[in-house]
Amino acid sequence: MNKYSSIILTAIAVLLLQGCTSKLSMIIWSSDELTIERFEKEIVTYDNWTPAPGTEEDPPERWGLINVCNSYFRQRQLSTALECAQAYEQHHLPLIPEEVSGRWRAFDAGNYRYQFHSTMLQIYLELGDYEKAQYHADQGIDEAINKWGGIQWTGFIAQHARFLANASIAFEKSGDHTRALELVPYIPLIDYNEGLLSPVTSKEVKVKHTQEAKAWIALGEYDRAEDALNRAMGNKEWALRGILFLQTLGVSELAGAGEEMTNPFSIDELFMASKIALMKKDYDSARPGYDYILKGDYSDHKHAMQTPINKRKGLHYLVLYDRAQIALYDKDYNLAESLLRQALDIIESQRALINTESSKIGFVGDKQAVYRDLIHLLVKTSKPGEAFLIVERSKARALVDMLASKDQFSNDHSPRRNTQELIAELNTAESSEMIVNSKIKNSPNNTTKTRSSDDIRAQIVLNEPEFASLVTVQKPTLEALESLYPPMKHL
Repeated sequence: MNKYSSIILTAIAVLLLQGCTSKLSMIIWSSDELTIERFEKEIVTYDNWTPAPGTEEDPPERWGLINVCNSYFRQRQLSTALECAQAYEQHHLPLIPEEVSGRWRAFDAGNYRYQFHSTMLQIYLELGDYEKAQYHADQGIDEAINKWGGIQWTGFIAQHARFLANASIAFEKSGDHTRALELVPYIPLIDYNEGLLSPVTSKEVKVKHTQEAKAWIALGEYDRAEDALNRAMGNKEWALRGILFLQTLGVSELAGAGEEMTNPFSIDELFMASKIALMKKDYDSARPGYDYILKGDYSDHKHAMQTPINKRKGLHYLVLYDRAQIALYDKDYNLAESLLRQALDIIESQRALINTESSKIGFVGDKQAVYRDLIHLLVKTSKPGEAFLIVERSKARALVDMLASKDQFSNDHSPRRNTQELIAELNTAESSEMIVNSKIKNSPNNTTKTRSSDDIRAQIVLNEPEFASLVTVQKPTLEALESLYPPMKHL
């Protein structure tokens, strides 16, 4: 082999090694959508993530699968996020060295155990399993203290602020209000460990105060939340807008009305400002913020770089539900019904992506207020039949999910597989048909290509007569309801 051939082979080897590194780099530093797409195409399985021995991977890339898990979470693929994190615990955490030297000294096993617990905490909070969420909050706090020497010290300020906010919410949701109250004041005190010489940026200060505000909102401490949000706006980068906020809640201006002065609130922060106003019953201040978020097209303002609300399902249903509360206050019952139905559709579409029965129950259990308020509204507006349907929809979904997922109901020779597809089609048809009573019915583009719900119910009954009674609730007539009452009693 001549020297030129040797040089070429060496160059090829270097490029191959670089390619391995850059592949993982491109995956974990991409947008969430690209992260998931590249992982599923190029890595495929969780245990394939770890690079081959001898490759010079930086720790954030070598142990970076946890970032993929977080991408699944942010994309609302909650079951996959949980599966990913559990695989990370099994395949990766045991391999990470307890100590790392040099410039990567912060990226040791303690750091990645903390990141793992932080990820599990947010997943279980969303799934409504508050006991497990509290467990991971406790474990993450212990890892943070062991790693950095105190609960307020860290190497990653924004991440730790989010973790402590979520931990306080987990304690609150699991009934430990005292501990939740004790934890929140640490959030604005978060700072880099004295061994790290990194300066705290204005952006990181803002993240600390907005996460503090999020925690106070969850604890029902709205004055404290407003104070934290004021401080978020009062640091140097947002000083001018902070002055406006201190004078008045200023949600209308924050939403883009009037002159743009400095960087506006992010959509998350605009939501929190609107939420505080709503909970303090300042409906006139809350209304423009929610309306701006719901319009979804932010191209006319500096919010243009924000992710559209319809791609953020976890926030979207909350905004819809809160805006419905304002519509109820305004006695705009058609709008309130439309908003509540949209929120309900988002909740149920997200639940359909969760593949364990207990998680589905927990996920919806924390969102029952949407069902409750819609039922009350339908009764108030003299729609008892539709209210009855929502009651049954609320009660039966978990049972249906459980039964439909059982192997004995899903063998290849059973019509149950087709029945499951029909149930999904029935949900879509019911939602479409219910919308006709809202303002949307006046839209000239309001057309549907789905079969009628009656046709789908008939097909389910034909496929599975016994199973059909669990999933096909017929709206009762007034006469049928009156027939159940004793003589001389009428609706």
